[in-house]
Amino acid sequence: MRAFAPAELSGMQRTQNAAMMDTCIIYAHSATSQNAYGKPGATYTAGARQACGYDATGGGEVLQGNETVTVDAVFRLPVGTEVSALDRVQLVARFGNELAISPMFEVVGMPEEGPSGIVVNARKVVSA
Repeated sequence: MRAFAPAELSGMQRTQNAAMMDTCIIYAHSATSQNAYGKPGATYTAGARQACGYDATGGGEVLQGNETVTVDAVFRLPVGTEVSALDRVQLVARFGNELAISPMFEVVGMPEEGPSGIVVNARKVVSA
């Protein structure tokens, strides 16, 4: 199988980016000091708003550490987007319309980078 030519890659990325009709914010994870129970804390720093593709069908499962986690959503992000397995993603607009309630998702498993974009499995963050 031959490698994609630069023009082919650019074309695939343009097509993928044009199909991203939603807007999200990546929240970068950083570890903080331990809490009273000895567990490491975490903070999340908001990045810039960016185009993304949101697929709410979910339903799959991903092995994360020793547990199997149900995937609630899948996000498509442009090539070059900085996202890690510890980050969070907030959906702020759907099809160009701002959301009154912006759901927060945590990344599940490792983001997968393909020739036209990045695919991130996620599960909804439920606050107590």
